[in-house]
Amino acid sequence: MTRTLILLVLFLLLGGATYWYMQNGSKSSSLAPTENSDRDFAIKNKDDIYKIFLAKRSGATTLLERKGDEWIFNGKHKARPNAIHMMLNTFLGQRVKYLAPKAAHKNMRDDLATNGIKVELYNKANEKIKCFYVGGVNNDETGTHMIMEGSSIPHIVHLPNWEGGLRVRYGMTGEDWRDKTVIGGKLEDIKSLSVEYPKQKDNSFKIEKNGKDYIVKPFYDDIPGTTRPYRKGSAEAYLVNFEKGFAAEAFENKNPSRDSVLNTAPFCIVRMTDIKGDENVVHIFPKYWNLDDVNIEKVSEQQTKIERFYAGRNNDDFLLIQTRVFKPIFRSYKHFFQQ
Repeated sequence: MTRTLILLVLFLLLGGATYWYMQNGSKSSSLAPTENSDRDFAIKNKDDIYKIFLAKRSGATTLLERKGDEWIFNGKHKARPNAIHMMLNTFLGQRVKYLAPKAAHKNMRDDLATNGIKVELYNKANEKIKCFYVGGVNNDETGTHMIMEGSSIPHIVHLPNWEGGLRVRYGMTGEDWRDKTVIGGKLEDIKSLSVEYPKQKDNSFKIEKNGKDYIVKPFYDDIPGTTRPYRKGSAEAYLVNFEKGFAAEAFENKNPSRDSVLNTAPFCIVRMTDIKGDENVVHIFPKYWNLDDVNIEKVSEQQTKIERFYAGRNNDDFLLIQTRVFKPIFRSYKHFFQQ
Protein backbone atom coordinates (compact mmCIF):
# COMPACT_ATOMS: atom_id res chain seq x y z
CA MET A 1 0.00 0.00 0.00
CA THR A 2 2.79 2.41 0.98
CA ARG A 3 4.76 1.54 -2.17
CA THR A 4 1.69 2.15 -4.30
CA LEU A 5 1.09 5.53 -2.67
CA ILE A 6 4.71 6.58 -3.28
CA LEU A 7 4.46 5.59 -6.94
CA LEU A 8 1.20 7.54 -7.26
CA VAL A 9 2.79 10.70 -5.80
CA LEU A 10 5.80 10.38 -8.11
CA PHE A 11 3.47 9.92 -11.07
CA LEU A 12 1.50 13.07 -10.19
CA LEU A 13 4.71 15.12 -9.75
CA LEU A 14 6.10 13.90 -13.05
CA GLY A 15 2.79 14.56 -14.78
CA GLY A 16 2.66 18.09 -13.36
CA ALA A 17 6.21 18.83 -14.46
CA THR A 18 5.46 17.50 -17.94
CA TYR A 19 2.30 19.63 -18.19
CA TRP A 20 4.20 22.77 -17.12
CA TYR A 21 6.90 22.11 -19.73
CA MET A 22 4.31 21.58 -22.47
CA GLN A 23 2.58 24.85 -21.56
CA ASN A 24 5.68 26.97 -21.00
CA GLY A 25 8.92 25.34 -21.93
CA SER A 26 7.77 24.21 -25.37
CA LYS A 27 6.94 27.78 -26.32
CA SER A 28 10.57 28.69 -26.04
CA SER A 29 13.52 27.14 -27.73
CA SER A 30 16.51 25.60 -26.03
CA LEU A 31 16.87 28.98 -24.30
CA ALA A 32 15.34 29.33 -20.85
CA PRO A 33 12.91 32.28 -20.39
CA THR A 34 14.62 35.55 -19.55
CA GLU A 35 13.68 38.05 -16.88
CA ASN A 36 10.45 39.96 -17.56
CA SER A 37 12.36 43.24 -17.94
CA ASP A 38 14.10 41.75 -20.98
CA ARG A 39 10.78 40.87 -22.60
CA ASP A 40 8.53 43.76 -21.62
CA PHE A 41 8.48 45.73 -24.87
CA ALA A 42 4.94 47.08 -24.40
CA ILE A 43 3.76 50.21 -22.64
CA LYS A 44 0.82 49.77 -20.27
CA ASN A 45 -0.57 53.28 -20.76
CA LYS A 46 0.17 55.25 -23.90
CA ASP A 47 -0.90 58.45 -22.14
CA ASP A 48 2.30 58.19 -20.07
CA ILE A 49 4.39 58.88 -23.18
CA TYR A 50 5.34 62.51 -23.77
CA LYS A 51 8.47 62.14 -25.88
CA ILE A 52 9.64 59.62 -28.48
CA PHE A 53 13.17 59.57 -29.83
CA LEU A 54 14.12 57.35 -32.80
CA ALA A 55 17.68 56.99 -34.09
CA LYS A 56 18.88 54.99 -37.06
CA ARG A 57 22.42 53.69 -37.52
CA SER A 58 22.65 55.92 -40.59
CA GLY A 59 22.48 58.94 -38.30
CA ALA A 60 18.88 59.94 -39.11
CA THR A 61 16.97 60.90 -35.97
CA THR A 62 13.35 61.71 -35.18
CA LEU A 63 12.09 63.58 -32.12
CA LEU A 64 8.37 63.59 -31.35
CA GLU A 65 7.10 65.61 -28.39
CA ARG A 66 3.62 66.02 -27.00
CA LYS A 67 2.55 69.66 -26.63
CA GLY A 68 -0.98 69.91 -25.27
CA ASP A 69 -3.26 68.02 -27.64
CA GLU A 70 -0.69 67.96 -30.47
CA TRP A 71 2.56 66.18 -31.20
CA ILE A 72 5.47 68.19 -32.62
CA PHE A 73 8.05 66.74 -35.00
CA ASN A 74 11.69 67.78 -34.49
CA GLY A 75 10.69 70.79 -32.41
CA LYS A 76 9.13 72.67 -35.34
CA HIS A 77 6.36 71.00 -37.31
CA LYS A 78 3.06 69.47 -36.30
CA ALA A 79 3.25 65.67 -36.55
CA ARG A 80 0.79 63.67 -38.61
CA PRO A 81 -1.96 62.48 -36.22
CA ASN A 82 -2.43 59.12 -37.97
CA ALA A 83 1.28 58.35 -37.70
CA ILE A 84 1.34 59.20 -33.98
CA HIS A 85 -1.79 57.12 -33.37
CA MET A 86 -0.20 54.13 -35.10
CA MET A 87 3.06 54.52 -33.17
CA LEU A 88 1.38 54.76 -29.76
CA ASN A 89 -0.82 51.74 -30.48
CA THR A 90 2.30 49.80 -31.49
CA PHE A 91 3.91 50.58 -28.13
CA LEU A 92 0.73 49.50 -26.41
CA GLY A 93 0.19 46.22 -28.22
CA GLN A 94 3.56 44.72 -29.21
CA ARG A 95 4.39 41.41 -27.52
CA VAL A 96 7.12 38.78 -27.57
CA LYS A 97 6.00 36.14 -30.05
CA TYR A 98 8.61 33.56 -29.11
CA LEU A 99 12.16 33.21 -27.84
CA ALA A 100 14.57 32.61 -30.69
CA PRO A 101 16.90 29.57 -30.63
CA LYS A 102 20.18 30.30 -28.94
CA ALA A 103 22.00 29.46 -32.18
CA ALA A 104 20.26 32.41 -33.87
CA HIS A 105 21.26 34.98 -31.26
CA LYS A 106 24.55 36.02 -32.84
CA ASN A 107 22.99 36.73 -36.22
CA MET A 108 20.16 38.66 -34.58
CA ARG A 109 22.58 40.71 -32.51
CA ASP A 110 24.67 41.42 -35.62
CA ASP A 111 21.52 42.57 -37.42
CA LEU A 112 20.56 44.85 -34.53
CA ALA A 113 24.10 46.24 -34.29
CA THR A 114 24.19 47.01 -38.02
CA ASN A 115 20.60 48.01 -38.82
CA GLY A 116 18.94 48.54 -35.45
CA ILE A 117 16.71 51.53 -34.73
CA LYS A 118 17.06 52.86 -31.20
CA VAL A 119 13.74 53.74 -29.55
CA GLU A 120 13.60 55.84 -26.37
CA LEU A 121 10.36 56.72 -24.60
CA TYR A 122 10.03 59.45 -21.95
CA ASN A 123 7.29 60.47 -19.55
CA LYS A 124 5.99 63.94 -18.66
CA ALA A 125 8.89 64.49 -16.24
CA ASN A 126 11.33 63.73 -19.07
CA GLU A 127 12.35 60.46 -17.41
CA LYS A 128 13.27 57.59 -19.71
CA ILE A 129 10.70 54.84 -19.19
CA LYS A 130 11.65 52.44 -21.98
CA CYS A 131 14.52 51.89 -24.40
CA PHE A 132 14.89 49.13 -26.97
CA TYR A 133 16.32 48.42 -30.42
CA VAL A 134 14.35 47.32 -33.49
CA GLY A 135 15.98 45.14 -36.15
CA GLY A 136 14.83 43.21 -39.19
CA VAL A 137 12.10 40.62 -39.59
CA ASN A 138 12.22 36.86 -39.07
CA ASN A 139 12.18 34.38 -41.96
CA ASP A 140 8.41 34.29 -42.43
CA GLU A 141 8.10 38.07 -41.86
CA THR A 142 5.62 37.64 -39.03
CA GLY A 143 7.89 38.96 -36.30
CA THR A 144 10.62 41.54 -35.74
CA HIS A 145 14.00 41.26 -34.00
CA MET A 146 14.11 43.43 -30.86
CA ILE A 147 16.32 43.70 -27.83
CA MET A 148 15.95 45.72 -24.64
CA GLU A 149 18.64 48.20 -23.67
CA GLY A 150 21.16 46.50 -21.37
CA SER A 151 20.11 42.99 -22.39
CA SER A 152 22.07 40.46 -24.45
CA ILE A 153 19.02 38.34 -25.34
CA PRO A 154 17.16 39.30 -28.55
CA HIS A 155 13.50 38.39 -29.03
CA ILE A 156 11.00 37.99 -31.83
CA VAL A 157 8.26 40.60 -31.28
CA HIS A 158 4.94 40.99 -33.08
CA LEU A 159 1.62 42.80 -32.87
CA PRO A 160 -1.15 40.25 -32.23
CA ASN A 161 -3.88 40.22 -34.89
CA TRP A 162 -1.66 42.12 -37.33
CA GLU A 163 0.37 40.45 -40.07
CA GLY A 164 3.80 41.73 -40.99
CA GLY A 165 6.96 43.09 -39.43
CA LEU A 166 7.01 46.11 -37.15
CA ARG A 167 10.18 47.71 -38.48
CA VAL A 168 8.27 49.72 -41.08
CA ARG A 169 6.40 51.45 -38.24
CA TYR A 170 9.66 52.53 -36.64
CA GLY A 171 11.47 53.28 -39.89
CA MET A 172 9.65 56.44 -40.99
CA THR A 173 11.85 59.52 -41.26
CA GLY A 174 11.64 63.18 -42.22
CA GLU A 175 8.49 64.44 -43.87
CA ASP A 176 6.75 61.08 -43.50
CA TRP A 177 6.06 62.20 -39.92
CA ARG A 178 4.75 65.65 -40.82
CA ASP A 179 1.13 66.69 -40.86
CA LYS A 180 0.08 67.38 -44.46
CA THR A 181 -2.67 69.85 -43.59
CA VAL A 182 -2.13 72.91 -45.78
CA ILE A 183 -4.79 75.14 -44.27
CA GLY A 184 -7.62 74.70 -41.80
CA GLY A 185 -9.19 75.89 -38.57
CA LYS A 186 -12.30 75.67 -36.41
CA LEU A 187 -15.13 77.97 -37.41
CA GLU A 188 -15.09 79.82 -34.08
CA ASP A 189 -11.33 80.42 -34.37
CA ILE A 190 -11.38 82.00 -37.84
CA LYS A 191 -11.28 85.79 -37.67
CA SER A 192 -10.97 86.42 -41.39
CA LEU A 193 -10.32 84.58 -44.63
CA SER A 194 -9.64 85.86 -48.13
CA VAL A 195 -9.30 84.22 -51.52
CA GLU A 196 -7.52 86.35 -54.09
CA TYR A 197 -7.47 85.51 -57.80
CA PRO A 198 -4.82 87.89 -59.26
CA LYS A 199 -6.05 87.44 -62.83
CA GLN A 200 -9.75 87.28 -61.90
CA LYS A 201 -10.16 90.24 -59.57
CA ASP A 202 -13.96 90.31 -59.80
CA ASN A 203 -14.08 86.82 -58.30
CA SER A 204 -11.78 87.60 -55.33
CA PHE A 205 -13.36 88.05 -51.89
CA LYS A 206 -12.87 88.54 -48.15
CA ILE A 207 -14.87 87.07 -45.28
CA GLU A 208 -14.59 88.92 -41.98
CA LYS A 209 -16.12 88.05 -38.62
CA ASN A 210 -18.41 90.77 -37.26
CA GLY A 211 -19.66 89.73 -33.83
CA LYS A 212 -21.68 86.57 -34.43
CA ASP A 213 -22.12 87.34 -38.11
CA TYR A 214 -19.84 87.48 -41.16
CA ILE A 215 -19.32 90.12 -43.82
CA VAL A 216 -18.41 89.13 -47.39
CA LYS A 217 -16.89 91.84 -49.58
CA PRO A 218 -14.62 92.18 -52.64
CA PHE A 219 -10.94 91.58 -51.96
CA TYR A 220 -9.80 94.59 -54.00
CA ASP A 221 -10.88 98.04 -52.86
CA ASP A 222 -11.36 99.23 -56.43
CA ILE A 223 -13.89 96.48 -57.20
CA PRO A 224 -17.48 97.53 -56.38
CA GLY A 225 -19.60 95.21 -54.27
CA THR A 226 -22.74 93.55 -55.60
CA THR A 227 -26.23 94.91 -54.98
CA ARG A 228 -27.66 91.40 -54.85
CA PRO A 229 -28.98 90.14 -51.48
CA TYR A 230 -26.58 88.11 -49.36
CA ARG A 231 -27.37 84.39 -49.12
CA LYS A 232 -27.88 83.91 -45.40
CA GLY A 233 -25.52 81.35 -43.89
CA SER A 234 -23.39 81.04 -47.04
CA ALA A 235 -20.23 82.37 -45.33
CA GLU A 236 -20.60 79.95 -42.41
CA ALA A 237 -21.26 77.05 -44.80
CA TYR A 238 -18.10 77.97 -46.71
CA LEU A 239 -15.89 78.29 -43.61
CA VAL A 240 -17.12 74.97 -42.19
CA ASN A 241 -15.19 73.30 -45.02
CA PHE A 242 -11.98 74.37 -43.27
CA GLU A 243 -12.74 72.60 -40.00
CA LYS A 244 -11.39 69.24 -41.15
CA GLY A 245 -8.47 70.92 -42.85
CA PHE A 246 -7.35 70.67 -46.47
CA ALA A 247 -4.49 68.20 -46.75
CA ALA A 248 -1.81 67.89 -49.43
CA GLU A 249 -1.05 64.75 -51.37
CA ALA A 250 2.69 65.09 -50.74
CA PHE A 251 5.51 67.42 -49.78
CA GLU A 252 7.52 68.65 -52.77
CA ASN A 253 10.22 70.63 -50.98
CA LYS A 254 12.96 68.88 -52.95
CA ASN A 255 11.24 69.35 -56.30
CA PRO A 256 13.79 70.94 -58.70
CA SER A 257 10.99 73.08 -60.18
CA ARG A 258 10.08 74.59 -56.82
CA ASP A 259 11.76 77.99 -57.23
CA SER A 260 10.62 78.49 -60.79
CA VAL A 261 7.00 77.69 -59.88
CA LEU A 262 7.04 79.97 -56.83
CA ASN A 263 8.33 82.82 -58.99
CA THR A 264 5.33 82.65 -61.36
CA ALA A 265 1.95 84.30 -60.84
CA PRO A 266 -0.34 82.14 -58.66
CA PHE A 267 -3.82 81.04 -59.63
CA CYS A 268 -5.03 82.12 -56.21
CA ILE A 269 -3.81 83.16 -52.77
CA VAL A 270 -5.66 82.02 -49.65
CA ARG A 271 -5.10 83.92 -46.40
CA MET A 272 -6.53 82.82 -43.05
CA THR A 273 -6.17 84.80 -39.82
CA ASP A 274 -7.27 83.30 -36.52
CA ILE A 275 -8.53 85.06 -33.40
CA LYS A 276 -4.98 85.03 -31.97
CA GLY A 277 -3.76 87.04 -34.95
CA ASP A 278 -1.76 84.19 -36.52
CA GLU A 279 -1.88 84.18 -40.33
CA ASN A 280 -1.56 81.27 -42.74
CA VAL A 281 -0.90 82.19 -46.37
CA VAL A 282 -1.10 79.67 -49.22
CA HIS A 283 -0.19 80.44 -52.85
CA ILE A 284 -1.72 77.97 -55.32
CA PHE A 285 -0.26 77.37 -58.80
CA PRO A 286 -1.50 75.28 -61.74
CA LYS A 287 0.75 72.27 -62.21
CA TYR A 288 0.44 71.61 -65.94
CA TRP A 289 -1.84 74.28 -67.31
CA ASN A 290 -1.31 77.88 -68.27
CA LEU A 291 -2.71 80.26 -65.68
CA ASP A 292 -5.21 81.69 -68.16
CA ASP A 293 -6.68 78.20 -68.69
CA VAL A 294 -7.89 77.99 -65.09
CA ASN A 295 -11.24 79.72 -64.70
CA ILE A 296 -12.69 79.78 -61.20
CA GLU A 297 -16.17 79.47 -62.64
CA LYS A 298 -15.27 76.22 -64.39
CA VAL A 299 -13.03 74.43 -61.90
CA SER A 300 -15.57 71.62 -61.50
CA GLU A 301 -15.81 71.13 -65.26
CA GLN A 302 -12.04 71.24 -65.65
CA GLN A 303 -11.25 68.89 -62.76
CA THR A 304 -10.60 65.93 -65.07
CA LYS A 305 -8.00 68.03 -66.90
CA ILE A 306 -6.57 70.00 -63.98
CA GLU A 307 -6.20 67.27 -61.40
CA ARG A 308 -3.46 68.83 -59.31
CA PHE A 309 -1.95 72.14 -58.24
CA TYR A 310 1.23 73.13 -56.44
CA ALA A 311 0.95 75.06 -53.19
CA GLY A 312 3.48 77.26 -51.42
CA ARG A 313 2.70 77.73 -47.72
CA ASN A 314 4.03 80.62 -45.63
CA ASN A 315 7.20 80.89 -47.74
CA ASP A 316 8.25 77.60 -46.18
CA ASP A 317 6.74 74.43 -47.65
CA PHE A 318 6.07 73.45 -51.23
CA LEU A 319 3.33 70.84 -51.65
CA LEU A 320 1.34 68.91 -54.22
CA ILE A 321 -2.45 69.21 -53.79
CA GLN A 322 -5.41 67.61 -55.54
CA THR A 323 -8.21 69.59 -57.19
CA ARG A 324 -10.89 67.24 -55.86
CA VAL A 325 -9.73 67.97 -52.28
CA PHE A 326 -9.31 71.75 -52.60
CA LYS A 327 -12.26 72.41 -54.90
CA PRO A 328 -14.50 73.68 -52.02
CA ILE A 329 -12.04 76.58 -51.54
CA PHE A 330 -12.33 77.70 -55.15
CA ARG A 331 -15.42 79.88 -54.93
CA SER A 332 -16.11 83.31 -56.36
CA TYR A 333 -17.41 86.48 -54.72
CA LYS A 334 -20.86 86.10 -56.26
CA HIS A 335 -21.18 82.58 -54.78
CA PHE A 336 -22.29 84.22 -51.50
CA PHE A 337 -25.13 86.22 -53.02
CA GLN A 338 -28.48 85.40 -54.57
CA GLN A 339 -28.43 84.95 -58.32
